[in-house]
Amino acid sequence: MLTREMKDSGIEWIDHIPKEWDLKRMKYILKERKLKNDPIVTTEILSLSVERGVFPYSEKTGGGNKAKEDLTAYKVTYPGDIVINSMNILAGAVGLSKYEGAVSPVYYTLYADSNNIDIRYYYYLFQTEAFQKSLLGLGNGIMMKESSTGKLNTIRMRIPMEKLSALVLPLPSKETQIKIINRINGKVEFIDKITLVLRKNYSNFQFNHSSNLEPKKEIPS
Repeated sequence: MLTREMKDSGIEWIDHIPKEWDLKRMKYILKERKLKNDPIVTTEILSLSVERGVFPYSEKTGGGNKAKEDLTAYKVTYPGDIVINSMNILAGAVGLSKYEGAVSPVYYTLYADSNNIDIRYYYYLFQTEAFQKSLLGLGNGIMMKESSTGKLNTIRMRIPMEKLSALVLPLPSKETQIKIINRINGKVEFIDKITLVLRKNYSNFQFNHSSNLEPKKEIPS
């Protein structure tokens, strides 16, 4: 069995990577989209959450920040952009936009301007615990709790773009990026199918259990 030759990346959170992979600072891989919604480009306000990623603000439930009345105060994002909450990236507030819309000025929007980059690879990379923990010490105004599982929760820590863009990231070939993306998507699809089956079985169990609890009607003689 052939073994892939590895090399030490010199970056603690990245550790060892395949020898043919490159390493580059984020600013040479992804660009920040700085387009302001002034004059008005879009009236579709978007929100970002750890659970849902990027979604229309009109679908938002519960509390949270209210939408600004002045649409020119927003920034514009496009489908395929990575959207990052600069105040909550450590908690996993990262999404891949499917929409053209307006996002909060505290969000960073990133895009790839090279055909050698599949931005979905970096979307998944930014969601990893190893990457998120590597950001500790880069932010201003830390309020952090770490759960027993090591997950970082309730973080309000603004990370300046100049520090984020200076981070060194692994850069595999486009072919390898796509292979990694497909493998992750396959696992997510499998998990979604299992979850659907479990929910269906649970619903059937509840229905049957409730039916068994119903009082039996006496059969008239």
